[in-house]
Amino acid sequence: MEADDPVAVVIAALNSFDPSRDDTENLYRLYRLFEGFRSLPDRDRVAPAIFGLLERFPDPEFGSPGPLVHELEAIAGYLPLLRDSVRRQPMHLTVWMVNRLLNTRLPSDQRALWLAELRAALEHPLASEQTRIFAQDFLEHQGQILMPDRFTELLDRAQRGPLTPDESDELARMLNEPILAPAEHAGFVSKHTFEPSDLPARIEAIPWFSKCGVPLALDLTMDIESVGSWPTATGACQTVSWENIQLEAQNQLTMWLYRNKLDRYRAWNDIVVRHNTELIAPLIEERIIPFQLEQGLDVALVHSTSWDVLGALMENSYLDTHHPAYFFLELLWVYEAGHFPCGWRGDWPSGKLIAF
Repeated sequence: MEADDPVAVVIAALNSFDPSRDDTENLYRLYRLFEGFRSLPDRDRVAPAIFGLLERFPDPEFGSPGPLVHELEAIAGYLPLLRDSVRRQPMHLTVWMVNRLLNTRLPSDQRALWLAELRAALEHPLASEQTRIFAQDFLEHQGQILMPDRFTELLDRAQRGPLTPDESDELARMLNEPILAPAEHAGFVSKHTFEPSDLPARIEAIPWFSKCGVPLALDLTMDIESVGSWPTATGACQTVSWENIQLEAQNQLTMWLYRNKLDRYRAWNDIVVRHNTELIAPLIEERIIPFQLEQGLDVALVHSTSWDVLGALMENSYLDTHHPAYFFLELLWVYEAGHFPCGWRGDWPSGKLIAF
């Protein structure tokens, strides 16, 4: 019976899920649906139902990236299903997942294949305008929109058959160049130093958004540009440029760990799962969503805040490795001061933080 199979219950709920026009309500329903899901055996069975939901409803906002993406990325063997889904019906979250994958260290042949999927999504006849914009921005982020002729030639050859060893080396260098930046472009460099602290207690004590609209005076590494209203703030945090900066800041930590502390890097997903379960999900449900609903704000507030807080938790979790990535820990100071970091002016890591 379905009642004796909790995974089947989740699958049935996803298959019958009908999004409302209220993005916050959809997000809340999904978080509730996946409560305790990570502890279930055989939970990989749910992956086709998640992709089915995304394909049936490519336009609603299900998070940034939200519970559906988090659950998929925690399932072993989801990549073939992701590829098939992008080929059938690309939507903004699945092309986002492809971009997140490309932001990791991939073998050159796998990187070439996923870049090809991202380009195909850009031209897919069923792709919405929003999806096309995401795909193009992600390709630009990967440094692959304006491809040199030699890159195009090598990529075409690789898709038709094996390359020579010299050609494979050349293609690998071109493919990995965007993620293997030289040391002088190491990302955000904080002027502060950090020691591990009790972040869960600090997060619990935050007076969320209580000082928005009041002048912000913090000694951050970057200058601050203030905005004067919630519509401006939530609009800023929805820009693809800010979302890419949030991704780049996370990648700064993951790439450092991959290169310097590979054994610790391998525990990344487990730590993310623990933080999401123990801290992020309760925070969203008990503090952030109620505030967002009470104020009538865009659900982007929920997505951006949860991403930033998770980023700070991850940076704090790895401080004993002496990594140099402190961007989200500085953003946490903004939240602790009762404000909302919501965007960036200029080319990151130079420029100014936009905050409300």
